[in-house]
Amino acid sequence: MLVALVLLAGATPSPELTLWHAWRGAEREALERVLKEQAPGVQAIAMPFDGFSEKISAALSHGEGPDLFIYPHDRLGQWRQEGALLALDSASDHLSQEALGALRDGDNLFGLPLATKALVLFGRRSSPALPKDLAQATGGPWVATSTNSYYEAFPWLAAAGARPFDAKGRPALNSLEHQKGLKQLKQLIEQKKLTKGLDSAQARAAFIRNEVPYLLDGPWALNELQKHFDDLTVRSSPTIFGDQSRPFATIEAIFASAHTLHPNRARRVAEILAADASATIRALQAGQLVPNPSLWDVIEQQSPISAALARAQAHAIPLPTTPAMRAFWGPAKDAITGVLRQNRAPKIALSEAEGRLAHLLAPLPKRVHAGPWVGVLALLLLGFAAVIWRRWSQYTAPPGLPSAGTLAVFVGPGLAALVLLVATPILTGVVMSFFAHGNGSWHLVGLANYQAILVAEGLGATHPLSFWFTLFVTVAWTVLNVVAHVGIGVGLALILNQPNLRFGTPFRIVLILPWAIPNYVTALAWRGLFDEQIGAINAMISLFGGSGVAWWDQSLTAFAANLTTNMWLGFPFMMVTALGALASLPNDQIEAARLDGASAWMRLRHIILPQLLPAMIPAMLLGTIWTFNAFNVIYLVSGGDPAHSTDILVSEAYRWAFEGQGRYGYAAAYSVLIFGLLVVFGLMSSGRKARR
Repeated sequence: MLVALVLLAGATPSPELTLWHAWRGAEREALERVLKEQAPGVQAIAMPFDGFSEKISAALSHGEGPDLFIYPHDRLGQWRQEGALLALDSASDHLSQEALGALRDGDNLFGLPLATKALVLFGRRSSPALPKDLAQATGGPWVATSTNSYYEAFPWLAAAGARPFDAKGRPALNSLEHQKGLKQLKQLIEQKKLTKGLDSAQARAAFIRNEVPYLLDGPWALNELQKHFDDLTVRSSPTIFGDQSRPFATIEAIFASAHTLHPNRARRVAEILAADASATIRALQAGQLVPNPSLWDVIEQQSPISAALARAQAHAIPLPTTPAMRAFWGPAKDAITGVLRQNRAPKIALSEAEGRLAHLLAPLPKRVHAGPWVGVLALLLLGFAAVIWRRWSQYTAPPGLPSAGTLAVFVGPGLAALVLLVATPILTGVVMSFFAHGNGSWHLVGLANYQAILVAEGLGATHPLSFWFTLFVTVAWTVLNVVAHVGIGVGLALILNQPNLRFGTPFRIVLILPWAIPNYVTALAWRGLFDEQIGAINAMISLFGGSGVAWWDQSLTAFAANLTTNMWLGFPFMMVTALGALASLPNDQIEAARLDGASAWMRLRHIILPQLLPAMIPAMLLGTIWTFNAFNVIYLVSGGDPAHSTDILVSEAYRWAFEGQGRYGYAAAYSVLIFGLLVVFGLMSSGRKARR
């Protein structure tokens, strides 16, 4: 390290490097201190964690981005395939060999570990002694934990020998070990050894309230727990059925870009950040679990809990770095949900999940020759240019109006902005739909993406991942929502339009609030209201003698939760539109009908609604388009659960782009089909209006 410091402080000015990271709080402060003291000239840029990996991948694939970046090691395989990482041939005997092993590819080392994170068992010194084998414990629950994801459930599955991939690197989701692990996990929950149906925040809250003596959580929970307890204990995840449970270990490492202009300096900075001097600062100042075994005794003297956390991860299994792991999480979660929440047989649930995984990992379509497609594109462009030229040359300005040239001067800037902001993104998406993306590169595949979507290869039309099933859900979702929005909105508008209504203005303000509040805030609020454990809706059901509903376990209940949320979000727009239209209706017709003896229903049916309809049709058209693409509600409320059966087309397109091996061309084809459906709907609506 001293040699590196001398080189960095040499007479020749060192080139400045850029380092991206997503650390916050004490971790960020410790990193900046290390860089300032030991590696001056390195600019650290803090990035939002959401979408961080996509930002890195996009930058590296174009030969741009940072010289160095800090990120969990699980994307190493993908970045290695894309040739985006610089080999770090460094002497690293001071680091954990297990952590280093996860960062190797063959004989080369492509990252240096800075911190490790894995689930550990938190307790208190006053907690009852945990039996040697959790399966033999009596009473309960003993351990608060979440099983809402494969990451959180994996420790219990790993005790049965389950691993994501077999020895040859093939997916092993439907293995005997996974089947055994799910049976054992379900047994532990049914026997109340583990908590049921909690997410990680709820499990942590149950431990803080002393409802459960132990908590399986990660080091990231330490700061919150220490605010409530000063007698925390830490140990490895427990033994079950005679086998040690083993969580995944995530290794946060420093990587160097293969495109850096200063590879030697980048290597030296990486070595400095992983060295014992840096690790000591990060461990003591930020509480990081550093993979520097020689420091653990020193750290224990000043921070016993940090050393205990580091030692408690001895049984952890490093996350696989193969690119296929990115597609593994979703199907594995579906299998866990099917067994634990829907009482399905493990073998059946795993078999279906394995089929979905195979669909996600299907080979990319074959490359096609570009010649015919270039010819087709040229013909289309020539045809479009010919139509424009013909229309332009035949244009004759009516008397009193400017000439075509004058119109072009005034219309040109607006048209250019329209093309740049609207047409260009649409055309880019259309072009992308004819390509496939893999290993950081694109290749032309023609109509293969559309064929795969429409034929639903290997799935069948009724499978939740099929385009046709998702289209059916989307149409049902749109129709039910728009009918509810119009019905509720018009009904409320009729009530608020009464001339003698007291407190009419306050009512209008209150009823418009759902539309005024950002919809993602409302969606998250409704997600909490429908929560099985702490939701207000289940609390009210229990108050009237019913039993709580597991809303996300069945397709119909999850769909109903989505529908309720979007109905709440959508009716104010229809109400405001109807109020504006009602204010413009001629009162003399309504009054004349009343004097002629027409009932309120007859006045509504034959006078008010027919005159209200022309104003409501454009609002219904807009509402249909908005609801058809209501991504926020689906993604934030049900998340597509269970097993993607409540996804709509736009959320399914998102998953293919960002949760399905980066299949951007496939997702673009989905988006083009969505756009086409909405264009057809708009043309049909315009045609019906024109006939009227």
